[in-house]
Amino acid sequence: MIAFLASVLLGAVDFQPCEVDGQKAECGRVQVPENRAQARGRIIDLHVALIRHDRARQSADAVFILAGGPGVGATGMAGFAVERFRGASRDLVFVDVRGTGRSNPLDCDFGGSDENPQQYLNGFVPLERVRACRDALSERADLTQYTTRAIVEDLQTVREKLGYRTIDLYGSSYGTRVAQEFMRHYPASVRLAILDGVTSTSMISPASLAPDAQHSLEGVLTLCTSDPECRAAYPALRDDYQAMVRRVADGIQVTILNAKGGEKHHLQLDRGLFGEAFRNFLYRPEVYVKVPYIVHRAARGEFEEFGSAALDYARGIRTLNFGMFLSVTCTEDLPRLDLAASRQAASGTLLGTYRIDQQVAACALWPRGVPDPARVSPLRSSIPTLLLSGEFDPVTPPKYAAEVARTLSNSAHVIVPKGSHANEAGGCLARISAEAVNEGDVRELDSSCVRDIAAPSFVLWTEGE
Repeated sequence: MIAFLASVLLGAVDFQPCEVDGQKAECGRVQVPENRAQARGRIIDLHVALIRHDRARQSADAVFILAGGPGVGATGMAGFAVERFRGASRDLVFVDVRGTGRSNPLDCDFGGSDENPQQYLNGFVPLERVRACRDALSERADLTQYTTRAIVEDLQTVREKLGYRTIDLYGSSYGTRVAQEFMRHYPASVRLAILDGVTSTSMISPASLAPDAQHSLEGVLTLCTSDPECRAAYPALRDDYQAMVRRVADGIQVTILNAKGGEKHHLQLDRGLFGEAFRNFLYRPEVYVKVPYIVHRAARGEFEEFGSAALDYARGIRTLNFGMFLSVTCTEDLPRLDLAASRQAASGTLLGTYRIDQQVAACALWPRGVPDPARVSPLRSSIPTLLLSGEFDPVTPPKYAAEVARTLSNSAHVIVPKGSHANEAGGCLARISAEAVNEGDVRELDSSCVRDIAAPSFVLWTEGE
């Protein structure tokens, strides 16, 4: 009877065959009010993709995939999620939450092109572009309505439309904030949650970025100096790091070869964006293994590899729906920011106050919504919850997951040794995640395989290179 009812309710969404992130899926739209307080206000189409575990029927519950950012569409995680939950007998549901992906995306043109790559380096949130984006988006969106609480209400609507009595939640980075708030407001709708790269109620972005990234960087440098081969290749790594900091004090100039046209571009990277781009090196183990090499070369004024990587980062980050990023962070984070304390905590770090200064200035221009007062309180829940952290995560280190776990009575916290913010999709973490979903509990979870995850090998410099 329940399966029959679910199949009828699923018909409320007109799903059609589609492809998302290289995966065959079914795509449909769910309509929600932009402002639930307005009876006749604007309606938003949410883009929803479904990958069924069994093509012939709907599973009893589904894993809802919640992406990071804020400003990332969940459908772009389809390939990752299929690999992560390959062993789980559940449908996968991807909702491009409001303001992202194909759900009334709040995208901003911050500049940059292959012909003019210098514009990619004009700031994390260049103010003149922020103003223009605000004005353009305000013609088709109420920017105060793009908040975590609004997303939670949308997800509950999607769950009801699709007919799942309960759902499992997989949240990554900012998606863990969404997952926790969904658990807070709709606990009866959640069977199990997996929080990967966990945010906590005490975490305020951008205040936490500089000290957390510095802690990650120190961990990576220490890992190199404790590895015989890495230590032999970089015997003065700490001195190199200080030399690099001195060299970039006034920014750097780099020459980049345009891969398409072959011409050279001479680019200027200021000190703040240097720290922001370098911070991005720490997000993945397969990238942070280049850090000692980059530091060693930069200490000698050789920035070619770093410059290319920095441009790739700046180009890639511009695909974020920055309007959504600003609507969420300006409403939920910036009002809680202790500016003086945050700048003091950032003092002496590689990133410094760059992100604080950039986001404070941008939020002074951006409309703010009404924050949910419940969000500042720790989540207290008995919902089975698996928390995943990377030892060297520069943005959501394990301390935040430990904080969240203290008020979750049925939780397990797994720390990936030498892991970072974005870790493997398959392998050990896939087995742990599938076991949690299939069992519907985490109390007897076998996470011993994390001890067997191989430490990444550092990129080594050789004499004469």
